[in-house]
Amino acid sequence: MIDRHAGDPIPPVLLAAFEHRISLTPKETARLLGMDYSTLQRHVKAGNIRFRAMGVGVVRPRREFTLADVLEFLERQRRLACPSTSGPTRRTTTTTSSAVVYGFTAQREKRLAARRKSSSGPKKSG
Repeated sequence: MIDRHAGDPIPPVLLAAFEHRISLTPKETARLLGMDYSTLQRHVKAGNIRFRAMGVGVVRPRREFTLADVLEFLERQRRLACPSTSGPTRRTTTTTSSAVVYGFTAQREKRLAARRKSSSGPKKSG
């Protein structure tokens, strides 16, 4: 079932395209919708537009699109921008960090100094 908004007439371009035909080929449909053939194929693969399978081919299925398929696709593609409920605000966070940042070389020097101190005592002779 197609959800048509009250007062939304079917565009004359669509009426003219389907005037004497039941369905259109993918290339004709893509041209009618103002998109590339490969874009229409991606919409088909994504399930965004319905089609009619013509024939019983499995390897190369033949698809055609009816006026209802095209109108439903156009309705699904309709978007409404969601306005923000308030104006722009400063970004806030609740994260507080008490971490201390140490340089890699400072940590290395600290470890090396600790090693030097432990081995700096008198050597035992054996």
